[in-house]
Amino acid sequence: MGISKKKRQYIKKNYPKLSLEILSADTGASVKEVEKVLGIKVPDQKTNYIKLFDLVLEWGVLIAVFIAPFILMPDLRDAANIPQNAFVQSASLFLALVWGLKCIADKKLCFVHSPLIFPLSAFVIWCLVSLIVAVNLFEGFHVFFQVLSMFVFFLVVLNVYYKKKDFNRLIMALVLSGGIIALIGCCQYLFEFSWIPQARPPAATFTNRNMASQFIVLVIPFGFYLFLKTENNVVGWITTLLTGLMVLYAVYTKSLAAWVSISVEVIVFISVLLYLVKTGKYQFKIKSRLPALVLTFTGFLLLINIDSGGFNFKFGGLSDQVTSVQEFVESKSSSGVDVVRSDAAVKGQSSIEWRWSVWLNSLAMIKDNPIIGVGAGNYKIEYPLYNHKVLKDTKFNLENQLDRAHNDYIQAAAEFGITGFVIALWAVVCFYYILFCLFKGDLSDLSDLSDKNKKLLLAAALMSAGTGMLFNAGFSFPFQRAIPPFIVMLIFAIASVMHAQKKKTARTSIIDTRLLYAVTFVFTLLFVYIGHYHYTMIKADEYFGRTISCYNNGNWPQLLNEADKALSYNAGRKRVLFYKGFANYKLGRTKKSIQYYEELIQYFPNYVNGLLNLGIAYGKVGENAKAVEIFKKITILMPDKGGYYSDTGYYLTKLGKLDQAYTYLKKGAELEKENAIILLNFAATCIQMKKYAEAIKVLKKVAELEPDWDQPGQYLKYINEQT
Repeated sequence: MGISKKKRQYIKKNYPKLSLEILSADTGASVKEVEKVLGIKVPDQKTNYIKLFDLVLEWGVLIAVFIAPFILMPDLRDAANIPQNAFVQSASLFLALVWGLKCIADKKLCFVHSPLIFPLSAFVIWCLVSLIVAVNLFEGFHVFFQVLSMFVFFLVVLNVYYKKKDFNRLIMALVLSGGIIALIGCCQYLFEFSWIPQARPPAATFTNRNMASQFIVLVIPFGFYLFLKTENNVVGWITTLLTGLMVLYAVYTKSLAAWVSISVEVIVFISVLLYLVKTGKYQFKIKSRLPALVLTFTGFLLLINIDSGGFNFKFGGLSDQVTSVQEFVESKSSSGVDVVRSDAAVKGQSSIEWRWSVWLNSLAMIKDNPIIGVGAGNYKIEYPLYNHKVLKDTKFNLENQLDRAHNDYIQAAAEFGITGFVIALWAVVCFYYILFCLFKGDLSDLSDLSDKNKKLLLAAALMSAGTGMLFNAGFSFPFQRAIPPFIVMLIFAIASVMHAQKKKTARTSIIDTRLLYAVTFVFTLLFVYIGHYHYTMIKADEYFGRTISCYNNGNWPQLLNEADKALSYNAGRKRVLFYKGFANYKLGRTKKSIQYYEELIQYFPNYVNGLLNLGIAYGKVGENAKAVEIFKKITILMPDKGGYYSDTGYYLTKLGKLDQAYTYLKKGAELEKENAIILLNFAATCIQMKKYAEAIKVLKKVAELEPDWDQPGQYLKYINEQT
């Protein structure tokens, strides 16, 4: 029958003094009928859930971006990168899970297309394929999880921000995060704060200043963007000071790679601005910012000449870095002409020279594994075979074996082959294609000219930040860490959103309920697994650090206890087996130590220190044939160390293989001409083989080196008796 006119008047007169429920009871109408009379609609539970999910997604991305650089666990051996990796990967998959739940509540998944999706998804697949050739699957899966989670983060940001008009909060959070990191680093440099663990200060919350500089490189262009974009004077002043702090901290890190990258960023940003101004696409306004800019620049010039010791005129060590580059260039172009070098360079390879040797050796690795590579994460496993391949890596030794190429392009080509490198390059090309589309377009669909300027300015910042990081990756390893890939995926996603909005890209809608539940279930499994995986990594690293402390202090029983705990949390961290083997050897359990060393070498077949200790242990229990094989392998890995040739010859002698022993002992003597013990062992073998003339020559050298020794004279007397 409907609601009578009288009741309608009563409802309209008393709402909202009376609630819908009371009006319903008074009139006998249902709540929905009351809503219809009033012309209102109260959101149902489903709509509330969707709004809640939207809120969690938007703020979740913002909070994750802001907090990620501050994640630190001082008790860990790797206090920064392991917890930061755990955070960004877990956060990415948690956001993906929320996204999946939102799609279930909405009964559809709207998927935004982007040119970057294809190369990024192809790289994830190729990363998984590359595990086929990996010697160490644990190291490979560690890389795969990072690649997968970063791709998921890209997809989440792309789809969450597709309908957003701007990225103001996100960019402000990023710049504020960078500014606070820079402030911490500057205080460490100026006042020598030590309450945050640092391996190479000033490192802020990254333990290593070079790692911190990579984050600063990514953030600085967004400071430029906010400086030019904001119309609020307070925000303008704050942005200027934060950007100035970041540039100052970059100077304090004394990272040449960061300096070059930031210089490139400035050039790119200014070049894009000039292009936009010249083509009439951007209106340049800076007058209101000049006071803040002048003050910040003046403070910068003052502070780069101050350190914990007071005022100086070193300009942040700029001249030292320029000198090191000049020396390297001169050494490569001098063609035999002597070059005067600094004290640091005389002591060994400079940082630039060392990188050059590593890169050349790594190129040889790529040449030997051109299509598939050596497998994800397995560069560190294979590099010992190449440390002398082209140019001697003088930093390679028992205690210091390279984990990274200090060039992400070379390492990517080595681990994923040329195929993986081309896929990664495809993603870079797509990124620049997206930005060029934004610059070329007239953005005529934007009615607000100010909005047009901000969009183009943000695109300039994206290009600047992306280009700076690409340069940095050529001298360091940002993509092997936690934070840079996270921020790069953010940059890729923002660029893709702007491109999709400009092109009015259609979204693919998936309404199959079973598929939505399946996708959400997969995200749930990944989130739970990643959380568990990183928990075990963190706990294992905590006990691994304690294991190394016991090793340094010679506390062998406690070492075994800590190492067992590390392995109980994460059995994949096999390098701890080296310490278990060493401790058992020291405790007289040689056969037990051999078991641990053999298991270690299965996962790290070219780990020199492990091989050496295994060879020694074999020799102690009389397994001379196995000792010979181990020491032969060490001579391949370290061909300039005569001691290992001598050890090989020694065990060959025990096997009665004098001809082979002679060859190795002679090589050892040639490489160690001042080592009396190696020379004496070679002379003894020469006597056994009746090579008396050679033995006499060597024994005379031993007598010169060690005049107090009796053995040379006794051997010479024996030779005289025989001849």
